[in-house]
Amino acid sequence: VHARVPFVRLMMAQPNDMTAVALHRVQVDTAMMPTRWRTAALDDYDGRRWEPSLDLREIGGRLAADGPDDIVGTVEFENEGQQLVPLPGAPVTVDAAIQTDPRRTLVRLSERPEAGLTVDFRSRPAPTIASLPSLVVGFRPVDENVSGLTELAETIVADAAPNNVPPPDLLARLRLIESTMRNEFLLDREALGGGLQRGLIVRFLRGDGEDGERRGNAEQFVTSFVLLARSLGVDARVATGFVIDPAAVSEDEGGGLVADITSDHAEVWPEISVGGDWLAFDPVPDTEAADTEDENQEPPQQSPAAPQPPTPPPPESADEPTITDIDESDESDDVLPAAVVVGLRTAAVIGALLVPIVLVIALILGVKWRQRRRRLRGPPAERIRGAWSVATNRLVDAGMSIT
Repeated sequence: VHARVPFVRLMMAQPNDMTAVALHRVQVDTAMMPTRWRTAALDDYDGRRWEPSLDLREIGGRLAADGPDDIVGTVEFENEGQQLVPLPGAPVTVDAAIQTDPRRTLVRLSERPEAGLTVDFRSRPAPTIASLPSLVVGFRPVDENVSGLTELAETIVADAAPNNVPPPDLLARLRLIESTMRNEFLLDREALGGGLQRGLIVRFLRGDGEDGERRGNAEQFVTSFVLLARSLGVDARVATGFVIDPAAVSEDEGGGLVADITSDHAEVWPEISVGGDWLAFDPVPDTEAADTEDENQEPPQQSPAAPQPPTPPPPESADEPTITDIDESDESDDVLPAAVVVGLRTAAVIGALLVPIVLVIALILGVKWRQRRRRLRGPPAERIRGAWSVATNRLVDAGMSIT
């Protein structure tokens, strides 16, 4: 079965006007409830989004060999639309008809479940640095999607390192990038330009916004961290799933731990290949950035001053001139701007100089018109002489000499 698993926007919390949707009830026989429950891992980024194409195949319930620290529990499906099986770590066994890919990045039920279906599972626990037998970071070639981010990643590491000296250990460098993003970047699920296109990711990392802040949503934080890690030659991917609030965990009748998973718990996080396993990182700030201060906030109240006695008016003097009140608004309405006054004066001067010239030209044209009219009237002999006179005048005006 060839399936496409889209990377959908997973919000940090539901809006206030939306009710959380119940998805799963999970139960484990351990002393502590796992926090992260992964549903899929995405590692194919095309410069626009995470949307890998996976070859899912029918497979039996056994996916790996048992381990001494495996987590055993059950997953109850409370929503018929959910087909992916959430697991706290790498899958070992799933007691159902399932489909999965060769890399075990997800486990999906072969058929849509009915509400109330319960599936037994066994999985590896989520690894930590202390639990990993080897701290060898997985290598990934630097491709064209991340090659331009290497310098930016090294700059972030150098700025966060003591004395601006980057550590040689790759895991230490990734920890510096993680802490920088958590402490200096701003989380805003409604951030402008919150897409996953490479140009928007670069803009987010450089803080090219109007205020210079590096503000983005959770998906941008996770995608940016994965791309920065890949630019350093580290094998990294995006995980989708749920993060359970410890306050939602309770103890069941059999002594195990139980928790309800809702749509409010949907989140994404980055994972790094370390020692053949996948180690989760958390570059997303714990809380969303606060809005700017209210511009309509009232100023602080000041203590009233003590009452003062009235001050007597100064004595009137007979020598002082009488001053009449002037309505400044009326005066300002009648005064023309200085630029308009200068323009009117210039136009008046130019008009005074041009009037004599226009009168002379009109006089010359009038005399010629009267002469031409007189010469063209009268007996034929006079009209011929008049026409000849007009022609010779035009030739003379053109610069020719007539003898």
